Amino acid sequence: MRLLILLLLLGSAASAQDDKIRLWLRGDDFGYTHASNMAMEKAFDEGFMSSASLLVPGPWFSESATLAVAHPDWNVGVHLTITSEWNVLRWRPVSPISAVPSLVAPDGYLYTSGYRPGPADPAGLRATHMPNLAEVEREFRAQIGRAKSSGLDIRYVDCHMGMACREDMLPITLKLAAEHCIPIAGKQSFPAMQNFGL
Repeated sequence: MRLLILLLLLGSAASAQDDKIRLWLRGDDFGYTHASNMAMEKAFDEGFMSSASLLVPGPWFSESATLAVAHPDWNVGVHLTITSEWNVLRWRPVSPISAVPSLVAPDGYLYTSGYRPGPADPAGLRATHMPNLAEVEREFRAQIGRAKSSGLDIRYVDCHMGMACREDMLPITLKLAAEHCIPIAGKQSFPAMQNFGL
C-alpha cells in the first residue's frame, strides 16, 4: 500500500509538469515464479511493460535471465535484496550462507523482513537485529555478479522492499552502482521513501 501511495505521489508530481500522460510500468520480482516470468515476457512483448527488476536469488532466476538475455531490448535491472518476504516460496542468499549469516533466518532462507531492533519473532523469520553491512555488500556484489555472469546487460539496480535504499545500506548501493556504471532506479524518490518508513 505504501508503494502504491508513493507511486501515485510521484506520478502526480510528474504529470503536473505538463499535460502529457506518462506511465512507466516496471515488473517487480522478475524471477520469482515461472508464471510471473511468462506474464512479464508477455507484458514486454505486447508493449505494456517498460522495465523489470530481476530478483537474482529468486527460484526462477535462471529462466528470467535466459529470457532477458534473449531480449536485449528489454530494460532489466537487478533488484537488490536481503529479504524473502513470502511464507511458502522463499529464497536463499546467492552468497554461501556461511559468508552472510546475519542475513539468514534459522530455516536457511533470507529473513522475511525487519533488520531493525524489535521484539523477538517466535518463528525467527523476521530479523530483529541490524544486518552486518560487510555481509550486505558481499551479498549485493554476489547478486550483481551472478546477473552479469548470466550474460545479462544490467541497466540499473533498485531496492527490493526498500532495503538497499535504507539510510544504512544506501552507501553500499551507491558504491556498487558507481563501480558498475549503472544508475539506481527511483533514486529521486529516496526522501519520499524515508517518509513512508522504508
